[in-house]
Amino acid sequence: MTLCVAWIKESGEESELVMATDSRLTGGESWDSGVKLFELPRQDCLLCFAGATERAYPLILNTISSIKFDNHLASSHTDIHEILEYLIELFSDLVSRITDVAGNIDEIRGEAEFLFGGWSWRSQQFETWRLYYETVLHAFTHESISLENARVFTFVGDNNNEAQQLLEDRLRDGGKLLAGALDMEPLQVLAHMARDDEYRSIGGAIQIAKVYQSGTSEFFGVMWPSVNGNATFLGRDLPTDDLIPVRLFDPDNAQILEESLPEMLLDINDDFF
Repeated sequence: MTLCVAWIKESGEESELVMATDSRLTGGESWDSGVKLFELPRQDCLLCFAGATERAYPLILNTISSIKFDNHLASSHTDIHEILEYLIELFSDLVSRITDVAGNIDEIRGEAEFLFGGWSWRSQQFETWRLYYETVLHAFTHESISLENARVFTFVGDNNNEAQQLLEDRLRDGGKLLAGALDMEPLQVLAHMARDDEYRSIGGAIQIAKVYQSGTSEFFGVMWPSVNGNATFLGRDLPTDDLIPVRLFDPDNAQILEESLPEMLLDINDDFF
């Protein structure tokens, strides 16, 4: 399993949709390098999953391939509401083809759930949905994350009730429990749980990406397990001699690490100079 979170970060008049997840894959083993956060072949939306990897990966890979080779779906002129409906239809069709299984077929079809969200040019706002299998319908359906209040966020996966309580505690400590927009507090909660052995199905370096109001997205790396640790991207360590050009987050204060020039250079000999 895993823990995913999506929320709208507010800063003045600016807002961003942020999506983050841990990197642990489980299923008879634990593997802390699994990609769980995906950009579709268009930059205005993101998709991540919680649940059984063997159920989620075929759905995601089919989605990426289908959109890539469909000019209408890949076009930024196509609003993400149409992408949402396509995802629901595609996921439902794909899981209906699962055969030769032992056990309840509806339980097997519903072993993964998803967060999907991005910028809608039609509604001129960020939209986020939880996608899940509904046994009554024998198909996938979606649940909109409410935009009626100032705080828009949701946790999906393991220990999501504990995650919400930890977020409330953090907001209370910061004097923001009853009022105030979210900043990067959900990321700090996710990082805390991924490093706590109490939550055995949550672990590995955090994966994080944002969608901006321009309809573009950006993926970030994370220093893991702390700012003094290794640079990671999508769950794996980056080679120190070939860092890819991504900005890095400090998982403790949830701030982007900005490169700075040294104030002085010491011990430079003539040969080195």
